[in-house]
Amino acid sequence: MYKYKGTRSVEDLAAFAKGGFRQAAGTPVPPPPTLVDLVKASFQQLFDEIVGLFKTHFGAAVVMTGLALCTGVTVGFALGLICAPTPKPRRRPAPGSGEQDNKED
Repeated sequence: MYKYKGTRSVEDLAAFAKGGFRQAAGTPVPPPPTLVDLVKASFQQLFDEIVGLFKTHFGAAVVMTGLALCTGVTVGFALGLICAPTPKPRRRPAPGSGEQDNKED
């Protein structure tokens, strides 16, 4: 990759493209962006849009943030109820059966 430092006329640019670049100092071409780079760029764009929303429409942004928080808490609670193991109830001896109730309190 070569950096052009001349004037922006058609003739000078064409001369640089046809071989004048060989006199300029070159740098290696950067590799194509990886998946991580693309994800980081997407999150950066999302963050910039959210900050812009807070700057321009603060009330709407607060309402949306509150709704997102409530939705996240509700979904987390529901998943906790679905995925969490339920403890087995303790078997209590029938009254008068002679078995002792071992309490570990």
